[in-house]
Amino acid sequence: MHELQSKLGHITENDNIVTMQYDVAKKIFTRWNEMTGKPYRLFSLDEYWTYIHPDDLPIARKLVDYMNSGETREYSCEYRYLFPNAKNYSWQFNSVYPNELNRKGKATNYIGICRKNNQWHEMNDILLRYRRRISYIADAANIVFTQYDVDTDTVYELDNHGEVPDHVITFEEILLCVHPDDIGIAKAIITQVREHKEENIQYDYRYSVNKDDKYLWLHFSAIAFDRDENGEISRYLGLNINTDAWHQAMREIQDLSYKVEQIQMFANSIKNIGQKVRTPLNAVMGFADVMSDEESEARRLEYRKIVDDHSALLIKMSDDLLDIVKIGNSHENWKKDFLVVSTHFDSLLQKFNHKLYPGVNINLRSDSPKVRIGLEFDLIDKVFFSLLNYTANYSKGGTVTVDYEINDSCLHVSVSDPSFSIDKAAQEMIFNHFDNHDHSSKYIPGIGLPICKKVILKHNGKIGVESNPDTGTTFWFWIPCEM
Repeated sequence: MHELQSKLGHITENDNIVTMQYDVAKKIFTRWNEMTGKPYRLFSLDEYWTYIHPDDLPIARKLVDYMNSGETREYSCEYRYLFPNAKNYSWQFNSVYPNELNRKGKATNYIGICRKNNQWHEMNDILLRYRRRISYIADAANIVFTQYDVDTDTVYELDNHGEVPDHVITFEEILLCVHPDDIGIAKAIITQVREHKEENIQYDYRYSVNKDDKYLWLHFSAIAFDRDENGEISRYLGLNINTDAWHQAMREIQDLSYKVEQIQMFANSIKNIGQKVRTPLNAVMGFADVMSDEESEARRLEYRKIVDDHSALLIKMSDDLLDIVKIGNSHENWKKDFLVVSTHFDSLLQKFNHKLYPGVNINLRSDSPKVRIGLEFDLIDKVFFSLLNYTANYSKGGTVTVDYEINDSCLHVSVSDPSFSIDKAAQEMIFNHFDNHDHSSKYIPGIGLPICKKVILKHNGKIGVESNPDTGTTFWFWIPCEM
């Protein structure tokens, strides 16, 4: 954490940037000293309003409304801000990102990268007054200016020093340099400037200056600075800022938040097993004492079976705990195997402990031919067994059906049972809490549904449950595999 704060400190020191944090529940702003990792200043929402230029209060209110709503999309805005002990307002551009989410997926606090933007506005004022291009020294800040003329549908790269003629760039050349995943964003920019309806257009995308494989993050901001006799926008000035360092810092913050969330989740899982281990442990100890004093052979055999069953459950809990610790170890490497799917699922059902669920039948179905795929089977099998154990545990003596198929280079698996259902509220929390949907205290073997979700999402898949009283319950997941 200190290393990340130091990196942010260097960025803020060189680029006139401050890092702010907003707590939604407390409605408190914190300005951080990134070099020390300690709060520099805390202030309330009421105090925040006093620093905003009166004409820009609607913009600031929209920003606060966005954060108080718990939305998870990125947000940016600009207003004039009066820093403590300053005599004049400063233009401040704010890039706001959700930092932590609650179990409902709502943001509980936000990180804001706040950059003073006075020089940019000074340049814009000159352009608006004299309608002419100006030179602006921006090499040190990695800023490139572009201009778009609506009438000629032409983009010019402006020389920051005013020493060479402007360079014409075609949209085709621009698209060739944009990261493949960001082509849609680049096309959206082209569409908006051609429509010339928006006063201000802002996007982030990755761009390769030399058309090589090294892509850098750019923040693109286009402002309308000239109009024709009909009042229609005729020109845009584009500001292209290298934000690669900012994005790297945000990725590190998000990675850190993810690791903290992981630690908390695995701690809750271990706590859950610890609470439920008492029942079988007490049974083993209690019946072991009673069995030694019991004269009836039949009763001793009955007690012995109870002791054996609960001892097996304790061993299973221990195995599950070791699996959870292994999954939680970020340095643990899971081996990828290439196996025939049908053969593998047949072997899984042979390993399944049918004795735990007397009267429950397991039916395996698949429409896929015998296909060999590459997957971290040891890890994904733990997800499958957790779903199967959960379903079989609540089955009312019916048939649990396992379906699997290979589709679009993904393994699709579902586990269904028509004999029980899960209410809507429980469906929404079942993958987020280590608690049975009926709040019972019984232990269900496996790594737990929340960890199943983490495993599948980490491998770019999806997992869920569908349930209603008419059709029963179906757990499902799909995960990309190597063909």
